[in-house]
Amino acid sequence: MTLRYWVFSIFFCLLGCTGKLTVQADICLSKDGSRSREYNTETHLCCGGVVQERFNSKREERGCCGDLQLFNRLEEICCKPDIVRDRYIQSGENRGKEQICCGKEIFHVDADATTRGCCGNHFSKEDGCCNQTTPFNSTTSYCVKDHVVPLGYDICNEKQYDTRKQICCADLVLHNSSSHWNTTRCCGTDIYDKRKKQCCMGKIQPRGSGHCCGKDLYNIGNELCCRNKIFHSDGFLQCCGGSTYNVSHQECCQGNGASKAIPKEAEMLCCRGVVHNINNVPNSRCCGNQTYSPLTNLCCNNDVIIKKDSTNHTICCGREAMSFHSCERDSGHFCGREAFHIKRDLCCNNKLHKNAKKRGIRCCLPGTDKFDPRSEICEFGGVKTKAETNNQPSLPIPGPQRRELRPTQIATGICSICSDAWTNRDVRRRILDKSLDICRENGYLLTVKHFEVSEIANKTWMDVTMKRNIFKTNANKTDIILELPCKCSSLMKQSRKRILLLTDLKFQNPPKSFHLGDSDAIVPRRKKILNMIRERFRNCDNYIVRNIRKIVFEDRIKKIISESKNKA
Repeated sequence: MTLRYWVFSIFFCLLGCTGKLTVQADICLSKDGSRSREYNTETHLCCGGVVQERFNSKREERGCCGDLQLFNRLEEICCKPDIVRDRYIQSGENRGKEQICCGKEIFHVDADATTRGCCGNHFSKEDGCCNQTTPFNSTTSYCVKDHVVPLGYDICNEKQYDTRKQICCADLVLHNSSSHWNTTRCCGTDIYDKRKKQCCMGKIQPRGSGHCCGKDLYNIGNELCCRNKIFHSDGFLQCCGGSTYNVSHQECCQGNGASKAIPKEAEMLCCRGVVHNINNVPNSRCCGNQTYSPLTNLCCNNDVIIKKDSTNHTICCGREAMSFHSCERDSGHFCGREAFHIKRDLCCNNKLHKNAKKRGIRCCLPGTDKFDPRSEICEFGGVKTKAETNNQPSLPIPGPQRRELRPTQIATGICSICSDAWTNRDVRRRILDKSLDICRENGYLLTVKHFEVSEIANKTWMDVTMKRNIFKTNANKTDIILELPCKCSSLMKQSRKRILLLTDLKFQNPPKSFHLGDSDAIVPRRKKILNMIRERFRNCDNYIVRNIRKIVFEDRIKKIISESKNKA
């Protein structure tokens, strides 16, 4: 039999009857982690680092009990940590009754029993289980702070109390409530009547004599409260951080936690909280907290200032995080951080191939390489010549194919956030008709703090706080700067609002900024949108799954080729 026969046999075996890749592969690691073995999860098990057959000779499914023991799921049960028992009692007066494990203990179940299930090491008839140790009846009691208490009661400092007669403040101090318990409130560890008093940062103050400013009161008619400090106001003063400035002849320079009042008419420029003297420096602009002249310099990433190579160079080019050079803006489209001509150049997952499109070159997805369909084929993101495959038709790429965007579709990419159509209703419609691709590895919840639109380039910078990733369990709050390849002055209405970023970028130990492209998407953070994305994300073939398919295919084909060579 020829090598070609074995290769295609393996391929069609993996594809199965549906025409899709159906092998569910996993890795079985030894207990010490020194050895690993690949196995099919549909036909085998990994028990304590040893691969076992999932079904016995009678085609009955088996499971792992502890590290090495196997048990018949139909006839046996596994009691922690590694004890196998019969599922049904074999002898005596209870013969034939089903058994159940609760921890290390085993109990039999009567057919007419009112018992509900395990609660710790107990088999209970109650419908509630508190802290996995204590059963309780939910019609008369409930579980609060790992304690079972009657309905209408609560726990304060490990003590049970009646919520109709007492009030707990700061989970430390209990107070007896008066007949007006519904108007009683906590202020720190003390209580007050909300009809007569108010709470200012833990200090009780009279109601009606002013508004809270820190722990004190101030008169909004002739006073200002700036960061919990009170200042007398003559009508022209406004807050500038923890101080004031006169709006008639001053302006407030603030940013990065700093704030300062500066004269309006002075030759000064405020850049993110830093004041610069720009006397005799025409057309000065801010670049982060620095200043530069756009006549001779460029501001890259709103952080790095470089000299122009030519007077007509209006944009920063460069692929590394802090390495830039100047270039002429060729068009309004960007591939990663480089400008490109949409009719001549080819952009493959943010990698630019100059003059490739006009020569008929295409992207080999899901990678970044290009290929000529007249002499080359694309297999699993890799490019091969047709001669290398003996003129045989190429194997189809598993999973969904991503097609290139037409010129009319560019506006629907990352820059759709700038359009009037960026509404909750429009985004939900695009998710439903799948014109918005939500299949990304990460979904970051962001709060927009500040944004800045470039005056000389097609760019907008967003200063955001990343709260958490909706596709992951861990939370890692951090501040980052995002760069959009478009001018987006409409983002002003998004300031201090929350959005969702769908991207394959990873924000662990992040650099100072990230560059977004059309492979990313920003949507409003609304409950209906989040629910739709979470529901449809379960059906996504994410990046890892696509690469597992490629690895499984290539590794098995290499193995067959190697074995055939050895036999020959």
